[in-house]
Amino acid sequence: MNNSNYQFLAYEPGIPCHTVATHYNVHPEEAASIVALKYHGDELHPGIVDAIENKQFLFVDAGATSYKGKSWRHWHKEGVVFIGTMGSPYDEHYLPEEIRENECSATLVARALDLGGGELKKMFDGLVKSDRGSENDFLSFSSHLRRATLLHSYSIEDQTKLLEFAMMPFDWIFTLQNRFFHESLVECKEKAVVERINYKGVPIRVAFIQSDDPQVPTVAKTRSGVSANVVVCKNSNGHVFISISSYPIIDLSLVARSLKIEEMKIKRMRFDPYDPRLLEEGCMIGLDEWHFQKEAQRIFNGSLSSPNRPATKITPERMVSIILRALQEPPRTGNLSSVPGFKKLEQLNFKEKV
Repeated sequence: MNNSNYQFLAYEPGIPCHTVATHYNVHPEEAASIVALKYHGDELHPGIVDAIENKQFLFVDAGATSYKGKSWRHWHKEGVVFIGTMGSPYDEHYLPEEIRENECSATLVARALDLGGGELKKMFDGLVKSDRGSENDFLSFSSHLRRATLLHSYSIEDQTKLLEFAMMPFDWIFTLQNRFFHESLVECKEKAVVERINYKGVPIRVAFIQSDDPQVPTVAKTRSGVSANVVVCKNSNGHVFISISSYPIIDLSLVARSLKIEEMKIKRMRFDPYDPRLLEEGCMIGLDEWHFQKEAQRIFNGSLSSPNRPATKITPERMVSIILRALQEPPRTGNLSSVPGFKKLEQLNFKEKV
């Protein structure tokens, strides 16, 4: 059922909050709800950020309809926000069954705060599935967290410490999201140089960026970024990462082949340009610089998991030329000056480390 037309309960905005309440042995969805409120809830619930940071938590029974004989509405006016219990606006248990099957406390908080787009939506949807016992959700993250929290509860009697444990991974997720939409986005827009070319008759955008922020290539592919279809990112260590957007499907095999050939020329290695291994997954023996992930269509010259891989010796100018030529049909010929907009590329800080 489409829940968008359902009239959900709502907390009255602007009432100061000094305490956040949830049920004992907190679940991942309640932990995620609290973290979401910590990052985005202070306008709706003034003071809630200080309450969370100062660990002003209250624990009540799951399924409770009142606390000390009073409803969530009463306690809200007293400065308490309930999550996952008491039939509050952040408690899915009292929703009609056909509505509840697509909701959990985290999705209700996301609705109230107008969150839930992109990766956050995947996370919230995954929490719903985890709450329903699905194993194939959110890369099984929330299912594993649920088990870890349960096991932790056997050794930790302090409910606040248990809640902090459950909140920790979501804190990281929201921290990265905040950075994604602020620092990473600003850096992307400041540094990215975009070339427009045709790939198999389809116009695409290729972005060249120098950055040490691993989120910048992802930002570059978003509409908020530069809507790139291919991103070439070089970090200050000289390592290069090339990735694609989800549409159109772009085959980087020829790019990987061309970069491997150029690297072998620099290293004065003997090679056969028709060697099928140039198009295969992984690295070639004796050429550790370039790793091609065929299924994901990503090309790595070093990464967070392989920081000791030798940096490429291909100059940035030559790399730009190789990549743009390999992507275009028919291949562009001539010298580097034939690459469209190369004068603009010269202004980019996509250069070798000094």
